[in-house]
Amino acid sequence: MVLAFGVALAAAQDAGQIKTSKGSAQIERSGQKLPASVGQVVQQGDVVTTGADGSVGITFRDSSLVSIGPDSVLAIDRFVFDSTTHQGDFDTSLKQGTLAVVSGKLAKQSPDAMKVQDAGGDPRRARDRVPCSHRPGERLIPCPRSARHLVWLAPSR
Repeated sequence: MVLAFGVALAAAQDAGQIKTSKGSAQIERSGQKLPASVGQVVQQGDVVTTGADGSVGITFRDSSLVSIGPDSVLAIDRFVFDSTTHQGDFDTSLKQGTLAVVSGKLAKQSPDAMKVQDAGGDPRRARDRVPCSHRPGERLIPCPRSARHLVWLAPSR
C-alpha cells in the first residue's frame, strides 16, 4: 500500500517529458543536475538550462509543446492538470533566452491558466500577443492573433 501511494505521488509530480534534446542541456531538480535527455521526465520545480549549442523540446501532460532555445533558462514553477476537466495551472519563468510554446488543453479550457513570467517580471498569458522574433537593434515583431506558436524572449544575463 505504501509503495502504491509513493508511485501515485511520484506520477502526480510529473509535468511532462523531454521529446527532443540537442547539445548541452540539463535539468536542475532539488539541487541535483540531471542530463536533459530524451525520455527524461520534467517536474514542477525543475529548472531546464541549455548551453550555447543546446535546445530542448518538452511535451507536457496537457499536450502543450514547449521548445527552449540556446542559452536559455526556464523554471517550471507550477504545473497542475486535471485530465478529466482540463483545468489547472501552468506557470513558468523564462530567466534567459528564448521559448516557443504551442498551448495545450489547459489554455484551451482557460487562457489565464498558462503563464510565462519573463526576465523583466512581466507575466504573459497564453492569450497575449507576444514577440515572434527579435534581433538585436530591431523592434519586436508581434505574432498575429491566429499564430499557434507563441515565442517569449528574455534578455541575456
